[in-house]
Amino acid sequence: MQLPQTIVPVYLATIAYGMYIHMDLDIDHGPFKYVFASPMFHRWHHADLPEAYGKNLSNFFPVFDVIGGTFYLPGKCDAPMGALKSGVEDKNPIAIMTFPFRNWAQEIMISWQRWQERGKQPTHSRAKHDVAEADQQSSS
Repeated sequence: MQLPQTIVPVYLATIAYGMYIHMDLDIDHGPFKYVFASPMFHRWHHADLPEAYGKNLSNFFPVFDVIGGTFYLPGKCDAPMGALKSGVEDKNPIAIMTFPFRNWAQEIMISWQRWQERGKQPTHSRAKHDVAEADQQSSS
């Protein structure tokens, strides 16, 4: 097969594998758990536990997590999934998909408000005070 002919099968295999690792299955691939990501491995990536945050970042090859120090597979994962403690809804797909944008908008609004408040405060008042004080000292 030439490259353009392989694009579709590789794309479909990638989608199928992504669906597989997101299944709620207690499969860890045994001795191959460091080679190919399993549902159990990836489930820890989504666990809402501090010890699992930032772990199991590889979608396909956990060896990169081993190398990077982010591999975490203590066994079966019964922890709640998602980021419920951070306020991300777990049942509403629209809320899940728009969360980053809503979060960014909130951060932008906070930054904008801080910037406006900073603009209202006299920034040169201390410098004017120092000049006035220096003038008084030189005239005395």
